[in-house]
Amino acid sequence: MRSQLIDEPVRVSARRGHRLRSAIASLATASLLVSGIAAGVATTAQAAPLQVRGDSDSVQELVTSVTSNHPNSSSDRGEDINSLMDRNPSTKWYASGAGETSEANPQWAIYTLSEAATATGYGITSAGDSASFRDRDPKAWRVLGSNDAAAASDAGHSSWQVLDSRSNQQFGVNGLNRVYSLTSTGSYRYYQLRVIERYGTSSNLQIADWTLRSGEPGFSNAIITPDTTWEYLNDPTGAIDPAPGADITAWTQVGADLPGTWDEAQGPFGAKRGSSNLGSGFPVTTTLPLDRGGTTNNVVPSYFFRFTFELDQAALNSINGLYGTLIHDDAVAMFINGKNVFTDFEGDSRGALTTNLDYRGGTLTDPRSKQLLIPATDLRVGENVISVQLHNVNATSSDVYFYMPSLSATSDNVPVPFTPEEINASYSSDIQPRGKDHPDFFIDQLLNFEELANTRPDVISPRDVNVPWSGGSEIPRVSGLTSMNDKVTVTINNVAAAQGMDHEKIVQARKDDAETTVQLTTAYGDVLGTMLADAINSGEVPKTAWLIKRVEQGRNHEPAKAYYAYKRPFNRLGFVNPANNPCDSGSGELGGTFSGPGRIENTKNPGHTGQGAGYGLCNNGSLPSGHTNHGFAQGTTYATLLPELSAQMMYRSSEYANSRIILGYHYALDVMTGRLAGNATAAQRWDDPAFVNLLEQAQEELQDVLGDKCQAQVGTRDLRECAFSGDGILSDEEALQIYRERMTYETYLTADGQRQTNGFERIYDEAKDLPVNMPNEAPAILKTFFPDLSHDERAAVLRATAIEGGWAFDRTKDGGDSWQRLDFAAAMNADVSRATNGDLIVNGVNASDSTLSSITLDGTALPGFASGSHEYTVDLTEHGGAVPEIGATATVPGVRVNVELPDAAPGEAVITVTSLDGQTTEYTINLTVASAVATLQSLTVNGASVPGFNPDVHSYVVELPTGTTTAPVVAAVPTVTGADVQIEQATGPNGTATVTVKAANGSTTTYVIDFTVKPAPGGGDTPGGKPVTAAVSATVQGVTYNKAAKVTVSVQAAGNVPTGRVLVTKGAQSLGSATLSAGSAVVTLPRDLAVGSHTLQVTYVPTASGRVVAPAAPTVITLQVKKAKAKLGKVKVTKGKRNAKTIKRGSKATVRVVVKKVGAAAPTGKVTIRVGKKKVGTAKIKQTGKKYIATVKTKKKVTNKGKVKVVYSGNKTLKKATYKTKLRAR
Repeated sequence: MRSQLIDEPVRVSARRGHRLRSAIASLATASLLVSGIAAGVATTAQAAPLQVRGDSDSVQELVTSVTSNHPNSSSDRGEDINSLMDRNPSTKWYASGAGETSEANPQWAIYTLSEAATATGYGITSAGDSASFRDRDPKAWRVLGSNDAAAASDAGHSSWQVLDSRSNQQFGVNGLNRVYSLTSTGSYRYYQLRVIERYGTSSNLQIADWTLRSGEPGFSNAIITPDTTWEYLNDPTGAIDPAPGADITAWTQVGADLPGTWDEAQGPFGAKRGSSNLGSGFPVTTTLPLDRGGTTNNVVPSYFFRFTFELDQAALNSINGLYGTLIHDDAVAMFINGKNVFTDFEGDSRGALTTNLDYRGGTLTDPRSKQLLIPATDLRVGENVISVQLHNVNATSSDVYFYMPSLSATSDNVPVPFTPEEINASYSSDIQPRGKDHPDFFIDQLLNFEELANTRPDVISPRDVNVPWSGGSEIPRVSGLTSMNDKVTVTINNVAAAQGMDHEKIVQARKDDAETTVQLTTAYGDVLGTMLADAINSGEVPKTAWLIKRVEQGRNHEPAKAYYAYKRPFNRLGFVNPANNPCDSGSGELGGTFSGPGRIENTKNPGHTGQGAGYGLCNNGSLPSGHTNHGFAQGTTYATLLPELSAQMMYRSSEYANSRIILGYHYALDVMTGRLAGNATAAQRWDDPAFVNLLEQAQEELQDVLGDKCQAQVGTRDLRECAFSGDGILSDEEALQIYRERMTYETYLTADGQRQTNGFERIYDEAKDLPVNMPNEAPAILKTFFPDLSHDERAAVLRATAIEGGWAFDRTKDGGDSWQRLDFAAAMNADVSRATNGDLIVNGVNASDSTLSSITLDGTALPGFASGSHEYTVDLTEHGGAVPEIGATATVPGVRVNVELPDAAPGEAVITVTSLDGQTTEYTINLTVASAVATLQSLTVNGASVPGFNPDVHSYVVELPTGTTTAPVVAAVPTVTGADVQIEQATGPNGTATVTVKAANGSTTTYVIDFTVKPAPGGGDTPGGKPVTAAVSATVQGVTYNKAAKVTVSVQAAGNVPTGRVLVTKGAQSLGSATLSAGSAVVTLPRDLAVGSHTLQVTYVPTASGRVVAPAAPTVITLQVKKAKAKLGKVKVTKGKRNAKTIKRGSKATVRVVVKKVGAAAPTGKVTIRVGKKKVGTAKIKQTGKKYIATVKTKKKVTNKGKVKVVYSGNKTLKKATYKTKLRAR
């Protein structure tokens, strides 16, 4: 392996030096060793001392303005002169129509600094399309300085001093940054770049950035330069895998055993079929094999490069990061010591590599230039290896290219991006969720559209209704329009235009049309907003910049646009200038058909006089607004990362959306629907634990970087204080008000600052007070605002701050999610606390309150109602027994109240109140009818009350006094006057009496009283004979509830066969009796004995004329009654079904389960639905008439497939049971 010593310090584009200037200064005497491995040399060579260079661009921060003789100030594409100073290589100064560039006709730009400062160098960055338009690049120029204020606007002023001159300079590579030293330095307030020659003959000059550099400490040492010699696998067959084992990255590690022939050569490396020339700006020093064995359409899939160097401990200690440039075609991956530190497979959807010999990437017209910024975490003392893996896109690729002109070490802090593993990972939230009633999420959210378009022309005009403008100078041009949507849209557009085409709202709208991520940062004002924009453009917040755009991956609103196919305002309502009609395309489903003067002002391209006004998109539907979706997906995410300024960012997102109306691209309804889609996307990301890890990293990055900047510039790390130290930022109150207004456009602000009141009305009045249907993922968006709250408590905050229902795209009335009603801005800024009892308080409202303030029956207040009393009994006799309409009002607005009525009375009405945070309270109303009551209120024997009488106990044993010889007399009084009572008296003192009560509706109840006579001491009633005391034995087997237990009794007496009866009692309650036969009897007990252990008494009652007498005490036995198994009734899928017996996977389902009574035992408790082994939902069983029903709603979508089982929880009488069903989920 060829040894190489690299110790030449080079000038580089370092990160912002001020963040670690003190640390860097302390390193000024340290040493940095960057060297190659010398063959056979065991020691590490020592490099020269650290070189301190003028390598910071901090002086550029002093630039306050720029002027030019070709400013291109009318550009709305980021191509005006201000782009020259923004340190953003993705924008450029495009001096359009500048003509010849020469000494006589230079193109110049003058920077004005806030104060005089010394620049020691400068950088020039070529435009992002330099490779395609090389003739626009500068070739020769001068840099000049002055301190005369007159020079700020006079490029030829005599005070200008030449500081540097360059000629014969070449770029030709997209975004190439070249750094130059000034040959003469001094402290100047004005600096001029004077271009005197371009590379070609084009009449246009373009430069991405001109950045002044200062002499503040900072350092770099080159690891890789244009002269670096690389090892590479020279394999024309493309068949040798450098790591054929399980670990395909093994070849990238130090000391790897490398198969095949590895040659050494310098870059650039490349090949093009039939030539080694890939075009202007992409030279090739070492030609790579392209076609395998010379066969076309069978190109080499992959190429492999390695460079090895050593570091000593002092050098490693002084390195914080690496930066440089990598130019490639097609896909590339870079490794340091086996760790993947950079990957560009853009355009590839083929998943992770499983072999090195594979095609990857997307087709590139020209090689792509990437700026590398890599933390030093994977470097180590001793040998290090940098490896690069290059891929062709497919077997027919015509060219390949790899060049790393520079890679340098820096002592400055290097921002740490996400790892390639994190960047390339797939996340569950990447998959666009399915809708409830339509599989496409975006279409599902807008399903009200068809109903409104077909039945409510006052809301949305029919698709093809064109209403030309025939009025005069009226502004806005709303006469003749009938729909709210058209009126609001035309008003916003027309009023903006009336303020002038250079009005700030129109200028901002044009900028918003071109870009999202950086434009949204203006939410934070002139100070913090500028800091964040600079940090994004300069790469200081790589995690945030990547994440904000990554949020939307997997989302596609275009199918919804095509589905609803509604023409855009400029297409259907026409441009004010008839010359702009029809649209550019003029054909297709949505092609332009408008003729005559229209109503939409061309605010985007006011100077355009041709057809379509340069708008395009004629065949692209209006609903929903894709820009608004982008703005709210990204803006809502920004708001969660900087929660202290969420009101301002949510307002800015709404402003971004409103700009679509100003430009005439969209209607007000379009941006309303775009908002809810964007909000949902951000919520879905925060509901994905793996993606939340990325969000939290980005939040930490933002707080760190912006905190440092604020501390340096404003003297505080408090970002809110920092933001409000400048201008251009709204108060919380104003931001929240405007945001809420734009949720419905009932009222709205126009560009003249007036609040319009001719907006949308509520469409569905019946839905106004409906509780919010909370999307399951929505509460996750509040994690950074209320980290200590539970999911249900965050949902309570959203419910407490939501708007009323019934607006155009509110799906609450149809059982859909209430996305349009969720005011995320208000929720993010809610005042949340806890009461002393732990209740959640949101903006002064108790979100844990699940009480009622009133209950009504057929509109009349429930007698005796009190909020804290939960059980009531109401006699419906006077109402004819009909079940009344029961109304219930919650104490807290927005609380969900569910009333379940029985099919008929008597029965039970249950009112379930669910608080905003998910706590529930039940109110029960027992609905009775006196005509159905068949009970006694009193029962007497010989005028005395029966001991232990209870109207609900129907059998008794009464012991009469010793010596009683006459039959007792039973009397009874019914509970309800008028009920019929029939008494069958006992025929003797040891007999049985029955009382039958018949209610007015025919229902009956029978009471049974068994009598015994207490025996005389010693007993015996046979003259001349001695009494014989009987021996009584009894047995009983345990049963399950609702099964009749049988007591077997045997009575024996010496020399006699006892006659008479036996009684079985439990305390005073008679359970049954039987007459002896041959001294034995079997007593059948009631089926409804409670579950548990029962102590029973068995008493012998001898025949009055016999010799046998009863024992002194009854025989005691124990009966065990076990729980019974309830029977499962009908199980039915009522929502989320594929068919009658199948739950549709991917949907939220509702399953109705009927559980049957067992005897008198009601199946109270809960029912759980399982699909396979997974629990998907649980519900409480409610009595509805004579049925017991559980309505189980799955909280989440059913994702697994399998057989559906029902699990009943059981109660004190019925046991827990699992039932198979004929249902499936698939």
